Amino acid sequence: MKNVLGLIFIGLAMSFDIACAGNETDQTQNSEGNTSGYYSGASIGTSSIDINCGHYGRYYYDCNDSELAFRLFGGKSDVVSLGPVDLGIEIGYANLGQYMYEEVDAIDATVALRVNLPLGTAIIGRAGYAAWDASNDGTDDTWAVGIEKGWTHAFARIEFQRFDIEDTDFDVYMLSGGYKF
Repeated sequence: MKNVLGLIFIGLAMSFDIACAGNETDQTQNSEGNTSGYYSGASIGTSSIDINCGHYGRYYYDCNDSELAFRLFGGKSDVVSLGPVDLGIEIGYANLGQYMYEEVDAIDATVALRVNLPLGTAIIGRAGYAAWDASNDGTDDTWAVGIEKGWTHAFARIEFQRFDIEDTDFDVYMLSGGYKF
């Protein structure tokens, strides 16, 4: 059921974006001369889990682990603009590292809320679904918060994202860079 909801979410977001594309004065620049709102980027950071692996006799085994993680993403930042607040979409692929002898990957589709601040900075919040591949496959919630510094055609971002995979929280801290089209 969650897979179907995730696909419906992606389809609606892209349909809304296509419907709004006709409102732009130019496909590469809007009326203020800024970029079109489309962007792509890459992130690198660490992912960590904190789970109880159980007891063996009188010994407690803790499966806390931290791994190198990376993410590739793209989206549109201003599907709906309300003054300094933009509502957009973002889709990404994340490799969260290897846990319990399994490689963990996720593809996420999120709605992004961006509050634009002075000097090209923005506070970002994202929420949506992630389809993951580990020992099993499934779809669960994901959310993220961060801060971004933007220039004419580039941006840098510091972000925290949580993936809920098989009832385990994967906490990912990332440093990102990207290009605005």
